[in-house]
Amino acid sequence: MYNDDILQEIRQTREAFAAKHNYDIHAMVAELRRLDEIEQRPVVSLPPRTVVHPVVTALQSETK
Repeated sequence: MYNDDILQEIRQTREAFAAKHNYDIHAMVAELRRLDEIEQRPVVSLPPRTVVHPVVTALQSETK
């Protein structure tokens, strides 16, 4: 299997973070939210995009 150093580092960091919180998802989410509040980065909200299915678009163009 392909060994990617970056992915390996990410997985080690994730494992250490989970172990630090005893693999408790609620504790991990609380910690991440606390860190978000401390950093005070702007939150970007984008409007939802309309997904157009290619088959429907093709059929619509054929009927015109």
